[in-house]
Amino acid sequence: MDANVAHLHIKKGKANGNKAALWLRSRLQNELFKLGSSIQRNAGKFLFVGILILISYSIGLKSATLETRVDKLWVEEGGRLQKELEYVEKTLGVGAGATNELIIQTPADMEQDGNILTTDALLTHLDVIRAASHVVVEKEDVTWQLKDLCYAPTIPLTEIQVIDQILDKLFPCAIVTPLDCFWEGSKLLGPDHPVHIPLGNGEGSMPISWTTLNPMNLVHQMKSFNFEFDSFEDFMKTAGINSGYQEKPCLDPHDPDCPPTAPNKENKQKPDIGAELTGGCYGFATRYMHWPEQLVVGGSTKNKTGHITRAKGLQSSIQLMGEKDLFDYWSDTFKVHSLEWNREVASAILSEWQAKFSTQVAALVAKKHR
Repeated sequence: MDANVAHLHIKKGKANGNKAALWLRSRLQNELFKLGSSIQRNAGKFLFVGILILISYSIGLKSATLETRVDKLWVEEGGRLQKELEYVEKTLGVGAGATNELIIQTPADMEQDGNILTTDALLTHLDVIRAASHVVVEKEDVTWQLKDLCYAPTIPLTEIQVIDQILDKLFPCAIVTPLDCFWEGSKLLGPDHPVHIPLGNGEGSMPISWTTLNPMNLVHQMKSFNFEFDSFEDFMKTAGINSGYQEKPCLDPHDPDCPPTAPNKENKQKPDIGAELTGGCYGFATRYMHWPEQLVVGGSTKNKTGHITRAKGLQSSIQLMGEKDLFDYWSDTFKVHSLEWNREVASAILSEWQAKFSTQVAALVAKKHR
């Protein structure tokens, strides 16, 4: 019923209702009727003005930029963290330090108190990061991939070129992820192509990657190079590099590549994901790569014993070099000899890779939800 008619009936005592609400509703109806009548009488003018507004907004979109720095999106303005970041920029220069690519996953049924601690959710997390990490950009016929842009742990030089080359290929990008609690975390470390380790004594070579690598066993095998590995072994022990991922539980114990040393390989039981994530996860260098649970799991619920039983989010972070560090790292190298290498070029490469990475993640997530 029309609000004016209803309000009139109430005033005459023929009906009951909320007079104030009906009066307000009738006024709104009158004003909207006047506006609609005005648009109808001057349709051409309103259409022209609407098109002008749309064009002005479109022009503004051309100058829009994608912000990829997390600190600019989430850091409180004027807060302590912002002051510390400004101090770092002032001391080391703009673009120094690291920038992070974050992958945050939440359950599809979030509104129904969904739990993300499932094997399928973690394997999806793995697939998305693996696929997105293969993003490649080109700058004047020079290819740039994650390995060229990321931070990787530094290792001591052995002064044997072939050994140093093998170790350089093996040591991966720094990735903070809940997958490091499981053997499947090794799949993120690569390398893309297995590294061939010479066995000596004319026995050929052995292809290895982090999915099969036991670092301490490898060092013992490589002593056939007649090189004193004691100092390197000391470095590995100090860093906590031991069996790698070979003794971590498999999310999918039926995976044919799941190592026989995994604790659930024989019984084929899926791991207690909450229990494994409790206390955080460790990378391949356990002394230096401990990711607190708050860094990889969000919205967690714990039982009386302090073990995680439910969670509402998983988070992984890929550490990339800032534009200044990227420029410094590749300066005076063969890779950039054909480029007019400067910080602007380094920044453009980094921004393009980050944009393609974000686009790839979005496309993969959309594909998974179909």
